[in-house]
Amino acid sequence: MNTQALSSRYAKALMTALGSAEAADRGLAALREMTEVFTMADAGRILKSPVMPKGFKKDLLEYCLDKVKADKTIYNFVGVLLESGRIELIPAITEQLKDLILASKNIAEGEVISAVPLDDLTMKQITEAAQQKLNIKLLLNQKIDPAVYGGFKVRVGNKLIDMSVQTKLDKLTAFAVQ
Repeated sequence: MNTQALSSRYAKALMTALGSAEAADRGLAALREMTEVFTMADAGRILKSPVMPKGFKKDLLEYCLDKVKADKTIYNFVGVLLESGRIELIPAITEQLKDLILASKNIAEGEVISAVPLDDLTMKQITEAAQQKLNIKLLLNQKIDPAVYGGFKVRVGNKLIDMSVQTKLDKLTAFAVQ
């Protein structure tokens, strides 16, 4: 089973175990802190290493969980991952859990792609228009792509709102070739 599917299953199980929205938010915060440990040179290498003793990994993880004041459910969850040899999935599970929490709140993440940086007012107007069109609350990040030429694209999941000059030029070119 691939990492995406496996982390999705673990995230769904954790979401169920956490129960309430508040507990899920606290759990996500704890897992985000744990994910940071994986980016640290020495600690990340220890946690990812298949030859490092589980006891050593357990001590490191417990220290981290104590630092973030994780609740018992997160302690148990991390313990299950450690015992099953899947501790390296924590970053992917964290991302999946975040997506589940947002979906439960009817919120989606997406991106606004434009050729140049957009000011706050423009981002707000684009966000409001896209929310109205897609009928969902959006958290949009900005991405710069000079190939867009002008205008913008809004990508949310597998949906795309394309208001770019690039697409209009492509359509004109295709029409002219016919």
